[in-house]
Amino acid sequence: AVPGGDDLCSAPDGTKMYFIGSGAVWQVNNFAVSKLYDQSAYSMNCDPASGNLYVADAKDYSSPGEVAVYGANGGKITSFEAGI
Repeated sequence: AVPGGDDLCSAPDGTKMYFIGSGAVWQVNNFAVSKLYDQSAYSMNCDPASGNLYVADAKDYSSPGEVAVYGANGGKITSFEAGI
């Protein structure tokens, strides 16, 4: 199970940090900051077993949101609808 989300999380091995801001997911690796992908996000977390990022988009807060799952290298794996 993925623990509760936030706007900052680390890779399972502790070598990278991820954060959300300005409509994107960012990565910090060896003190260098780079954009992984454009994605509106309310919250996110990193799966401690796989390293996949789970990024929650609340959309407009009155219709169902979406959770996108990205691999550690930034490729989108899947997405699924979330509740309001």
